[in-house]
Amino acid sequence: MTSSADTLEALKEILIETDVDVSATTRLLDVVRVHRGSADLRTVLRGELLKLLDVGILSRPVGSRTHVVMVVGANGTGKTTAVDRLARLKVLAGENP
Repeated sequence: MTSSADTLEALKEILIETDVDVSATTRLLDVVRVHRGSADLRTVLRGELLKLLDVGILSRPVGSRTHVVMVVGANGTGKTTAVDRLARLKVLAGENP
């Protein structure tokens, strides 16, 4: 992966289109700019993404199970907001969403 202006713009578009917020997108693009020319830019970017996600899954207790919730609806009907609220309720209940 190179860090040319076109690549940075493409990365920005991908991050925004996949619902990564503006502050996180800016942080990731800054990391890419700082590590310009790095032989393993993908690894650097992956590491920064993991920091942003605060990889709580890795600290999941033994025996816990992953749950999948499918949310379906038309564009603009609040699916993302609903999922965020459900996740917050799980966290407040002491569960790992």
